[in-house]
Amino acid sequence: MKNLGIILLIIGLISLFGGLIKPADSNVSVEIIGYTIKFGLIIGGIFLMSKGSNQKPIVSEKENSLLSLSEVYKCNPNQVKLKFFDELKNNKTTAIEAQNLIKEMGKKQYEESQLLNIEPNNTPSALKKEWLEEYIKEKVYADRKRETKEVIADHLSENPELAKAVYNGNKSEIKKIIHEKPDLLNSYMENMVYAEKPAERYRIKAVNLVYKINSPTPTTQNEYLEAIQLINKGLEINEPETEPFLYALRAECYVKIGKSSNGIIDLNQAISFLKKVSPENYRQLAEFHKDLFDIYFSEKDYANAEKVINSALKIIESEAKNYMIKALCLKKRAELYKTVGKTEFADMDIKESKEQARLYDEDPDKYASDFDY
Repeated sequence: MKNLGIILLIIGLISLFGGLIKPADSNVSVEIIGYTIKFGLIIGGIFLMSKGSNQKPIVSEKENSLLSLSEVYKCNPNQVKLKFFDELKNNKTTAIEAQNLIKEMGKKQYEESQLLNIEPNNTPSALKKEWLEEYIKEKVYADRKRETKEVIADHLSENPELAKAVYNGNKSEIKKIIHEKPDLLNSYMENMVYAEKPAERYRIKAVNLVYKINSPTPTTQNEYLEAIQLINKGLEINEPETEPFLYALRAECYVKIGKSSNGIIDLNQAISFLKKVSPENYRQLAEFHKDLFDIYFSEKDYANAEKVINSALKIIESEAKNYMIKALCLKKRAELYKTVGKTEFADMDIKESKEQARLYDEDPDKYASDFDY
């Protein structure tokens, strides 16, 4: 409509100033008719243009249904789906109950179709039916019992080096990795205890996104964001044993996408929750402090970096034989001391870190090169 108005206006103006529709030998009455046509074209063009500009944008049937639901839930249209999910979670809706609701929505969508004179698949009930199917999919994933091979594959993903060796059938490499990491198998056995917990499944699914196995491509920002969404779902379940590790993994994702401040908050949460559920897990507490040090150090917040790495070393002293984690913490503190000009303290930490690395393995020089500067 607006485009037609523009065309008429242009023709009218050209006719008026160019004499395109004025006959060469016209009399007065013909000229009057000509000018009438010209002004008619101009006025008609302006009218059509104004009518076109006042036209409201066409809203789809689905968008209208979303708007009506936003009024019910008293929120913006883009928040309706989240509100609907919150309602299901607050009511602790089971998969079976959700299936029954889908049947109910299926009937309602045809009733609404006739009432609102729109397609059945575009009604408010059709939208709810679609969201319920999504809710069930997530619910079934969290609740279903996995096969043994699936559990093993998920846990191998947490150690990409070992996973690659297993994938390639490299027995000598597998033996070497297990020899170098004697606590690895114990760690897997402990993890298997929590393998069937829903929150742990979300964590493992997120781990698979963050640490890719047999994939030459690096993890993308979208994959980190997807991992964060999975972790959020895991945190909604409220499993105390898994929460510290969910927060720690989310912290890593935040750092990777440039949100270090969020990473700091999450690692502090991880430390706080771990102290509640497993206060004697000194090694893991030290690991979380070490990760927190890395963020502070990269942000050049050296005061807090020194504070958390000292806390890590103090925690390690609570349990004997944490040689390697102590060696790594000392190495990091040495790097900090060198950066701030405390070279004497740095040299002392480097010497001690090498000694701790030697104590970790019967081969005294096996790890010493890892601590050279």
